[in-house]
Amino acid sequence: MRCYVKWGLLCMGMGLSCWAATPQTGCVRKGGEMICSEGAQKVINGSGVVRINSTKVEDKVVVKGRALINNAEIRDLKVYGEAMINHGVINGKSEIAGVLTCQNTSFKQPLEISTDYIRAEKSSFNDIIIKTESPNGIFYMLGKTSVSGNVVFQGAPGKVVVSTDSVIKGKIINGTRA
Repeated sequence: MRCYVKWGLLCMGMGLSCWAATPQTGCVRKGGEMICSEGAQKVINGSGVVRINSTKVEDKVVVKGRALINNAEIRDLKVYGEAMINHGVINGKSEIAGVLTCQNTSFKQPLEISTDYIRAEKSSFNDIIIKTESPNGIFYMLGKTSVSGNVVFQGAPGKVVVSTDSVIKGKIINGTRA
């Protein structure tokens, strides 16, 4: 029986049995999760729980579900759901529709987020645009977190809780410092 690859499919024999070939050799599905680790990826596109560990993503990450990112460098990030990032660098565009918890993470470009809760510790941001309809929208800046630009609340006004060792160099727009 001959094997051949055609149109991204691995086919055996007369093409009756074919499997989708994936260029993401560092990503595997395991127990209902997508796990990407140890290496470089061009694109990561997943749903459900997506774990990204010790990975450099050259283009973009798109997650519909829960993104658990540790020790990663990513160009563009888009998450529809919860994002938990530890030791990350996001070099390009960042869009999150859900809760963000980050530690030791750097967002090099503006972050656009639709949420009523952000918790950041030892992290740095450019501008942050927080879209919320909740009057309880809150951004916790803890442990030497910095924002080099503005924190802008769109929709309902929000609150920014800033620890004594954290700093906002720009302004808080449509919100208050608590």
